[in-house]
Amino acid sequence: MCDQINAEFVLANYFLHSSQLLTFGKLREIRVAIESEIKKLVYVDISTPSLASAVEMFPKMFRWMGDKIAKSDNSDSLFDKKQINSRFGYELDDSVRQQAYEVIVRMSTAQSEESRIIYPI
Repeated sequence: MCDQINAEFVLANYFLHSSQLLTFGKLREIRVAIESEIKKLVYVDISTPSLASAVEMFPKMFRWMGDKIAKSDNSDSLFDKKQINSRFGYELDDSVRQQAYEVIVRMSTAQSEESRIIYPI
């Protein structure tokens, strides 16, 4: 059986620890890290329709900024760990949810590969 980690869970936990814009590249890095580090079979759904749905369903938390996702203005009070745990990912096995959370925290504070590229002048 495969556990599915939805886009809302990834976005909520990412923005719990970071205010930086979230790019598709960074989302792919997070997906790869979660799927490779969790020993159970998991699927991280960061498809465009799932991301669009998450932003549409939770406009007080997330918003589009061009092709990136950002925290909505004045949304800090919504990013409380207890509130996020009760609202997102509750259907996941506890160990899968905890491992995915730890990966997202680590990735939300790490510099993305695309931002480390040095372009010649």
